[in-house]
Amino acid sequence: MRYWKSSAAESEFAKYHLPYPSNEFQDDWDRHTRKLENDKSKIDRITQMRRIKIGQDLEFITYTHILSGHDELGSYWEKGQAEVGTYPLLRPQNVREFIPEENRYETVTKSYSEEISYWIPFTKENIDKLHPLCNDTPNVIAKQTAYSIMPEGGTQISINKFEDWANGDFDELYEYGEIIEQEEQEVKPKKKA
Repeated sequence: MRYWKSSAAESEFAKYHLPYPSNEFQDDWDRHTRKLENDKSKIDRITQMRRIKIGQDLEFITYTHILSGHDELGSYWEKGQAEVGTYPLLRPQNVREFIPEENRYETVTKSYSEEISYWIPFTKENIDKLHPLCNDTPNVIAKQTAYSIMPEGGTQISINKFEDWANGDFDELYEYGEIIEQEEQEVKPKKKA
C-alpha cells in the first residue's frame, strides 16, 4: 500500500529508531505542491471520503483529494492523493541469534511487517475541517464528493448525503445506507451491498 507522509507515520518509524523512508509517490506529490504554491486560485478538492469503523467504537476518516492549479509559467497541473489518513503500523519480526563471543543468545529485530492504521479520528472537528474541501452540489455529478462507510476489512457502503455520512449512526448507515426514521426501520428492507 502507498502511504503518505504524516506525523503519525513519522512517529511510528521514530518509535523503532528508523529513518522515515522516502518514496517516489511522496516525492512527486511534494514537487507538485511546490509548483502550485504561488497560485492563489489553486483548488484542493476532496473527491472521496470514507468513514472506517474499527472494532466496536473506533472510527476514522480517510479521503482522496485532487490539487489542481497553474505553475509560474501558466501550465495547468492536477495530481491526486488517495487514502490520506492511513499510515503503516510497524510490527517487528524478531529472531534469536547466537553471539559466540559472549556464548549467549540475543533477540534481534531483522525486519518489520506493516499493517494499515489510521490517524484521522472521526470527530466533528475533523469533519468541519475537511468538509469545505468537498463538493456536495448534486447537479455536478462528475465532481461531486463520494461518501462511504466501511467496517475495517468489510464491505464499503455508499452514502448519498454528507449529512447522513457525518451524523448517522455507523451501524444504521451500514444496514440501510442512510438515516431513516424509527418507524421506517420496521418496514424498509435492508440495503444490499
